[in-house]
Amino acid sequence: IGYTRETNELSNWHSAAGTSGFATPGRVNSQHVNFSVYGDEVVVFPEIFTPDNDGMEDVVTISYNFSLEGWVGNISIYDSKGRLSKNLVKNELLGNKGVFSWDGINEANELGQFGIYIIFVQIFNAKGDIKSFKKTVVLAGRFN
Repeated sequence: IGYTRETNELSNWHSAAGTSGFATPGRVNSQHVNFSVYGDEVVVFPEIFTPDNDGMEDVVTISYNFSLEGWVGNISIYDSKGRLSKNLVKNELLGNKGVFSWDGINEANELGQFGIYIIFVQIFNAKGDIKSFKKTVVLAGRFN
């Protein structure tokens, strides 16, 4: 998904779109996103994503940019009723900048239901400082 992200980061990999034959050898992946964080310490983009492998907004990215290093982070995703849908990151040592992606797959390894989701980011450091961020995203698609 992103050239500047770690190659062994699982959320940096996603199949190319069906319109690209589910592969793009020798070309930029159809899911590629240029990552930049502007303003807030945590940014979610896009606000609405459609994980249907059409090559357009198939994953949501959670970018962070902290002024200090040494944070450990957790990212959990909850549905609109407050039920845990996905533990995306658990106690991971973070750099001062980075990106994670979510493809809409929940803990049961199924595509989540369409609707609003809350992305809860919590970071802490060895000094005992704790910061929390809540962002929303909409998992959308077509009804058959």
